[in-house]
Amino acid sequence: MKATEITLVFWTLIVIPVMFIIILSETNKTKSNIMIMLHNKKNYLLLIVFYSLMQYVTLLCFKYTLVGYSLAIFQLSSIVSVIMGYRYFNEKGIKKKLLCSVIMILGAVLILK
Repeated sequence: MKATEITLVFWTLIVIPVMFIIILSETNKTKSNIMIMLHNKKNYLLLIVFYSLMQYVTLLCFKYTLVGYSLAIFQLSSIVSVIMGYRYFNEKGIKKKLLCSVIMILGAVLILK
């Protein structure tokens, strides 16, 4: 097993159980949370798969590229996050958030030079 896969396994084995502990820790809602989880097994399985895939791709990115380039790519994703937040969650202040994303991207570009 390579270091990337070992890191992924430990990262996933630690974070996913903690996520479920947090979901079930609300004592007044534990029974309803368990019922929700049982009725949405497919969604929770997809959450685990996509979370693990995200972690794996992040580790590969850091393994095969310089940290500066990885940071620049990550900062570009902030624009996508802002637009999706505006589109799907009706977040306010889109201009300010896009401006902040552009400033972060400019900072990443400065790191690359």
